[in-house]
Amino acid sequence: MKRARLIGLVAGACFVGAAIWSQTRPKPTPATHTETARQVTALGRLTPKNGLTKLSVPAGVTGGNEIVTEWLVQEGAEIEKGQLLAKLSSYNQLQASVAEAQQRLKLSQDLLPYWQISEQKAKAALKKGVISEEEYVSTKTQLASKSSNVATDRTALIKAKSDLSSALVASPVKGRLIKIYSWPGMKETSDGLGLVGNTGEMQVWSQVFQTDINRIRVGQRAQVRAESGGFKGALGATVNAIVGQVSERDIFAVDGSNDVNARVILVKLDIDPGDRLKTTNLSGLNVLVSFKNDN
Repeated sequence: MKRARLIGLVAGACFVGAAIWSQTRPKPTPATHTETARQVTALGRLTPKNGLTKLSVPAGVTGGNEIVTEWLVQEGAEIEKGQLLAKLSSYNQLQASVAEAQQRLKLSQDLLPYWQISEQKAKAALKKGVISEEEYVSTKTQLASKSSNVATDRTALIKAKSDLSSALVASPVKGRLIKIYSWPGMKETSDGLGLVGNTGEMQVWSQVFQTDINRIRVGQRAQVRAESGGFKGALGATVNAIVGQVSERDIFAVDGSNDVNARVILVKLDIDPGDRLKTTNLSGLNVLVSFKNDN
């Protein structure tokens, strides 16, 4: 009997102790699962900072029948703003008109002293009574008419030079002649005569899905890799601008499985100064952009 009571007391004490332990023991910290945010990626293209500029036949008297006769620089060459790039088919004829106008002006200027002397002689003859007042006025009017040829010929020369400029193609920017479309013997194509751009300051123009654009901000860092060759490794870049217009996706990639019906927003990135030399001759190269997540 005593033994049974002793066993009961021990069991009771163990039960109480276990209850106290269950209330006072430290509770384990639940495991935390941090979900890593998906990195935003986009297709892009290397593009001169201010975009590509299409070369066209200058507006003027030449109309739409001009043909390229000569390129003065080679495709891919560096160019200066205002530099002459090509001659058109009306150049020789208009250059001859300029030479003719220059000759006429020179003759007019050379004859001016003669007209001045003639007017002085007419005035002296009037004083001596050799000619009448009416004859003097008539002579002076004729001389004035002849002297006005100088102004007329000068205006004609200015116009001839302006017409000649319409037969020359000049670069509107400093940069590079990226592409020639109209070779000698060809008219202007639907893409223009050629393309120029400031390739010394290349940007990446990327197309970010509309659903991802809220995760992109100006100043955000990114890495840029060539899609199918052009440069090795990754380029550093920083988001420069987010162009708010939503458009259909351009087919940047070679991969034919792209969802071309997706809606995208243009995001422009500046390439890091240390990486710009790698992109100088690569305008139009397709690239892959990986935007870094904000911490």
